[in-house]
Amino acid sequence: EELSKFEKILSQRNSFIKDLVEKGKYYPSSLNQAEKNQMEIWDSMYIEAANSVTLHREAFLEKLTPSSSSFYQKISGNNNNLLEFEYTGQNIDSQTLEESLAKDLARGFTNVGPHRDDFIIKLNNIPASSFASQGEKRSIMLAVKLSELELLKEEHNDYPILLLDDVLAELDEDRQDFLLDAVDSKAQVLITTTHLGKHLEKWSEDSQIIEVEAGAIISSNTKDFAQV
Repeated sequence: EELSKFEKILSQRNSFIKDLVEKGKYYPSSLNQAEKNQMEIWDSMYIEAANSVTLHREAFLEKLTPSSSSFYQKISGNNNNLLEFEYTGQNIDSQTLEESLAKDLARGFTNVGPHRDDFIIKLNNIPASSFASQGEKRSIMLAVKLSELELLKEEHNDYPILLLDDVLAELDEDRQDFLLDAVDSKAQVLITTTHLGKHLEKWSEDSQIIEVEAGAIISSNTKDFAQV
């Protein structure tokens, strides 16, 4: 709800900026008093909505960090590995928007706020994007997803469906074992893979296994699948 409110106010503020530009108001000094007053109104609404979204995002990343780091340590087999998230956004105020107004008018849209923010994933205090291998990046992604799975279960008292699209092929055997063991047996999981392997065979008794070839189902270990 907060994000929807923010996006609506952002759209309206952008529309007002576009109208000013179409009137030839390319600089803050070219605005008359009525236009300045209207801009102040939009700014006040925008600040409240933007900071609310930022607050929620920071709180979520703070909650996500401990469990993601714990999952990554188990996946990597190294308890010294530290996974952290750093939100690059910050609260804005009237001065922030005032300083950005010249750029806003030049570009025709709002240039500061949650829609321009991002977050950095750090592994052992270094941005993972700058040095992590493909295997490490994949392990980070899986750790985050497993953490999200548990947070959603905690929030809604029910597991969401977990989709794993051929991820096992990119993990070594130890990491495959951990990933499969880390998922609660009560969670519904959909896995796509080119072959079962010994790791997925452990799940075969409690799983519905469907073999697809050229877009058609050619076998299933569930007799009633066709009626499901």
